[in-house]
Amino acid sequence: MSDYYETLGSLLRDRLGTDDDPFEQAVEGRQGRYRSAGNKIERRVPKKRTYKEPEQKVEPIRIPVPDALTEDFAVLQVLPGVPLDYCKKAWKHLLKKYHPDVIAEESARQQAASIVRRINRSYKRIEIWFSTGKVQDYDSL
Repeated sequence: MSDYYETLGSLLRDRLGTDDDPFEQAVEGRQGRYRSAGNKIERRVPKKRTYKEPEQKVEPIRIPVPDALTEDFAVLQVLPGVPLDYCKKAWKHLLKKYHPDVIAEESARQQAASIVRRINRSYKRIEIWFSTGKVQDYDSL
């Protein structure tokens, strides 16, 4: 068996053309640790879980709303007088739910388009009321 390795070594020396180890130069200039194969199993102690108190859901402060806008808040499925950011979240949620591109049937798609128009008008009226304090008519939107 040793004869096999000697033959193999002589073939490699002939092929390389020298007796010097070609990898010796790379090893001499190396600093730091050698890399491992990465298949070592490291035992890690699991982190201790801590109990987290559930957050109390705080009701938003509501403000008085004109009677003309109570139906618009109902369209957005929020309580009348909640802040605009709650209305915006509800508006986005309803648009995702009723968007016509999500629905496959043509008749249902037309019905969803009218629902989306109603949702958009209601949100626009609420948004204008929050910014200016004036209630807009549906015709002017």
